[in-house]
Amino acid sequence: MRSFSLLMKYRGATLKEYSFAHWNDPFAGGFGTEGAPYLIADSLQLMAIMERPYSSFKLIADINLGGSTFTNHVLRVFGGTFDGNGRTISNFKISETINSGEINAGFFGTIQGSGKIINLNVSDVTFNIGNRYSGN
Repeated sequence: MRSFSLLMKYRGATLKEYSFAHWNDPFAGGFGTEGAPYLIADSLQLMAIMERPYSSFKLIADINLGGSTFTNHVLRVFGGTFDGNGRTISNFKISETINSGEINAGFFGTIQGSGKIINLNVSDVTFNIGNRYSGN
């Protein structure tokens, strides 16, 4: 939860203070902009990227995905900025389904437009994708 305050002042004197709380934000902080990216500290927050794929994100902790298996990709489409911050996402599998129709496979399935991924490490990844284009 993040909270905000709004002060109404007149000639230096506080007339009224309003407080707001935002409960629905799944991230550890930030606003999704380049200057204040959403902060990601765990696997649930990592998966929440799918809700806002054209925003900016920054990893603030190493994330172990516990051997989870994903079909073709972890995140299907991404068009924002993902700064791995030198951190590592590890321990996951990418596999394909027969006739899935997907062409690309990897952590990010497709990077769109001006999307970019920087400073990200991945380790302990298993690919079982047959004749697909793959990348991390």
